[in-house]
Amino acid sequence: MKRFFVILLSSAVVSSLLMISPLPVQSYQSAGGTSVSGSFSYVTAEGIPNFQNCTLNGIYGGQMNVVITFHFTNNSLLSQYLSEVSNPLSPYYGHYISRKQFVSMFEPSATFYNRAVTYLESVGNAKITTYSDRALMYVSGDASYFSSLFHSQIAVVSGGGRQYYSPVAPPMLPTWLSQMVCGVIGLSNVSHAEFSLGHETAIGSVNSITNSTFPSPLQNNGNQILWGSDMQVAYDEVPLLEKVIPKNSVEATILWSGYDSNASDPVGPFYPNDIYAYFNESIPSGEPHAKVYGVPLDGAPPPGISASYDTTGASFENTLDLEMMGSLAPGSSIYNVYSESNQISSLVNDFAYILNPNSSFSQLLNVSVISNSWYGNAYKYPSWDHCVETANALGITVLAASGDSGDNVSSKKYVEGSFASFPGNQQNNTYGMISVGGTTVQVCSVSSSSHYLDITNESAWFMLPAYSNGQGTVGTQGGICQNVSEPYWEEFSIANRILNGSGLGVPDIGAIANNTVVFITVEGTSYYDNPDYYIAWGTSIASPVEAGIIAEIDAYLQTSGHGKVGFLDPSLFDLGNLQYDPEPSNFSESNHFLNPFYDIDKGRNSLYEAQCGYDLLTGLGSINAFNLTYDLMHNFTHVELYSIGIEFNLSDGLVLSGQVINNFSLSHFQNDEEFFLANGTYNYNVTLENSTGTYYAKGYFIVNGKNETFVISLNNITKLKTISPVKLNLKSDLIVFLLLVLIILGILAAVMRRRS
Repeated sequence: MKRFFVILLSSAVVSSLLMISPLPVQSYQSAGGTSVSGSFSYVTAEGIPNFQNCTLNGIYGGQMNVVITFHFTNNSLLSQYLSEVSNPLSPYYGHYISRKQFVSMFEPSATFYNRAVTYLESVGNAKITTYSDRALMYVSGDASYFSSLFHSQIAVVSGGGRQYYSPVAPPMLPTWLSQMVCGVIGLSNVSHAEFSLGHETAIGSVNSITNSTFPSPLQNNGNQILWGSDMQVAYDEVPLLEKVIPKNSVEATILWSGYDSNASDPVGPFYPNDIYAYFNESIPSGEPHAKVYGVPLDGAPPPGISASYDTTGASFENTLDLEMMGSLAPGSSIYNVYSESNQISSLVNDFAYILNPNSSFSQLLNVSVISNSWYGNAYKYPSWDHCVETANALGITVLAASGDSGDNVSSKKYVEGSFASFPGNQQNNTYGMISVGGTTVQVCSVSSSSHYLDITNESAWFMLPAYSNGQGTVGTQGGICQNVSEPYWEEFSIANRILNGSGLGVPDIGAIANNTVVFITVEGTSYYDNPDYYIAWGTSIASPVEAGIIAEIDAYLQTSGHGKVGFLDPSLFDLGNLQYDPEPSNFSESNHFLNPFYDIDKGRNSLYEAQCGYDLLTGLGSINAFNLTYDLMHNFTHVELYSIGIEFNLSDGLVLSGQVINNFSLSHFQNDEEFFLANGTYNYNVTLENSTGTYYAKGYFIVNGKNETFVISLNNITKLKTISPVKLNLKSDLIVFLLLVLIILGILAAVMRRRS
């Protein structure tokens, strides 16, 4: 492991030395640019509308917020590292790097970054927000500044029933700068985000809370209404919390604040009293309450009572997220990072701040989980991708709500593009996010029962227009994103039976998404002034619930000497194969593998029906927190065993038995068979009885973090081959590095001789 990082750091040092002389850039063709008049080149503009059937309505003169994102250096090495660190079969699995290491290895040099800042300042008057990792810049100014900067007039455009601003020509920057730019977002406001949320108004008192440990589910119109903390039991998180409370965990949400009825006066994102009132009423005694912090960016107002006058839904969304995440990660610190705008460029800036906090919120340097309870159209955004790659390299898990349209284009929750919406569709072979679909959960409500709050039924969430409070058809959303290649962890999993190589499938997992209690102050009237509560629905519930669970899993793993889970999808789908694949028939929980998912095989939306295993409604199902943690700690591995040189009929069979280090016994199998075993040394005894007699064999084999294939013979077991994970070409990297060092030393020696 140390050798791996020596090579990475050495490569970064060489890159930094080379950046002192003429700037090394990737060939501009690879960045999508074309040289214009020799001094300017086009840059990739993200979220620019299609001008067909659009009308130009004059020059735009308002304010704009634009993100300029730069290419990584050593990009191939970064891709290789991200592939290894998230691959459960890799020896580098879970070995994350620090922010300082990431910047030195993969971000542009300070020389280039400062030169870019100087150029942007020379164009005109704008506010330029820079970040210590030099990944991007957030630029705020009026439209005339950006018209000058990008050599394209910003115009007012109408089409598709709405009006927005956009450049009238492809944007350009000086070639030395454009060649380092991987994307520019914010030149148009056509791309924006929507909340994955709906709710019903005040409907009843919560005075029925009587249970001293967990609050009892409420009843409304025949529906069972659950508290966030109820899901500690339902999703089997309690055994983890009994051992480790995530008091040192840090989570974050990315959202935006709202406006009052005047539609021009911004208000805070949440009223802190609401959050703490919710915890007071619902968190079990003995569990500390989470602490919540507002992080306003770009002039957004602070949290406070003003949030109760919001008319946009923003206050309800922010409040819900904090109440849910704090219910599943008690004692943790939760940072609500937000700006005023729901433009994608502002959300990218929020993400960048979490990765590069200033001294005011320095605890964000310890963030392990980020939740996004919103969604937008299915475009790809390189600027957002850039932040996701950084987060994954640091071991940060990023989640997103899958959306609420129920895969129905007539739903008021539908946004342009496919149902595999942004940002849950931001996935790749080497990095990505976890997309969370929605479920309806029912639990045992008999407080005297030993199964109190255990799940009695969980189905895909779906609501017809009569029940959605004016939102039309709503429900869990998912599909196949055909402009994103199917990643390897889906291709080699049960998901491929549905995807069949046609693209990325979302969501990855599911969680509760309706009939959930929320406390919120409305127009100054709080729960304690008028003890009513609200009911929420939407995948906005699902994302922070799973974020809180993953924060607890991270805390438990780290206390036990393991690393954070980081980008979890490769591990989730690997474990999904173990749980759902019907072969081998002898594979069961008795083998010490615990089913990590609650299978959601009931329910539907407008396009899909739930089914056993993976589906496009709730992915692999909802997480069983304890089981998933156990499986991650034991790093279960696929092992193939097959016979050779033994003549017997299928009906004869072959029996393996024996005591194993993990108290695990291999059971009956016939002919070739597959096993999924945790790392360890396994003893075995083989007995074969057929018409020619009885045969015996015994021995052992070792599983050590990779696929192993063995041959069983009458006398011994012989390793035949090993399917190893992808190896880094450390030898060739070292040779290149040493050659570069020798060249540099030679140049320095020549200079010294001349001076002497």
